[in-house]
Amino acid sequence: MKAIIIAFTALFLLSNVSAFAVSSAYYSTNPLKLPQGETQDFMLVLQNPSGPETEQLKVNILSGADILEITDKSDIYSIPIGEKTSVNLRAVIPQDAKIGQIYPVNLELITMQESSKGEFGFGSAIGQSFDIVVTRTDGTTTLISKSTMKLLIILGIGIFVLGLIAILVVKKRKR
Repeated sequence: MKAIIIAFTALFLLSNVSAFAVSSAYYSTNPLKLPQGETQDFMLVLQNPSGPETEQLKVNILSGADILEITDKSDIYSIPIGEKTSVNLRAVIPQDAKIGQIYPVNLELITMQESSKGEFGFGSAIGQSFDIVVTRTDGTTTLISKSTMKLLIILGIGIFVLGLIAILVVKKRKR
């Protein structure tokens, strides 16, 4: 009897499965890089590849609202089955932001479940996180150029190797 109840519950829940996805050009290992005082518009793409019905999603900015805003008229999006829609965003970096400063951004996308009076509805949510990094106008976040950094690394390795050779020579002379 217990197995029948579990099977019936699973079947009922599967019939109301939400299947939406979100994609972005920016993610944890690919941050948005912007110079001080710059503004950039970009978008997230919401997809409903195979849901049972049109999905209603609400987008919330959990962190990063001080430099990020949703530019659409509403923060609720309707995505028909097999369709995509865009969430238009704008990032504004303050003029006084420090080079290399990182602004973490966390977005939450929540399904809006319609339920009749007295019904209990299940929803789902997806989080989308990325960083916005303040750069110089040439796109770098460090004060040392890449070529200078390579030269310093090679120089450091050379000094290390010379140090090892000197230690070996001194040990050999003591024998």
